[in-house]
Amino acid sequence: NKDTHREILAQLRVLQTSVAKLQVKAGIWGLIAGSIPVITAILLKQL
Repeated sequence: NKDTHREILAQLRVLQTSVAKLQVKAGIWGLIAGSIPVITAILLKQL
């Protein structure tokens, strides 16, 4: 039982790190997507 518990905990840690990596990627893409209209507006004003 202790071994199973350890395995479950280890798997949870792996899941948490992969989810954290995904969240970081999603955050970066969100920032890029959010900045596109701003950049477009600035470029259009300069034309």
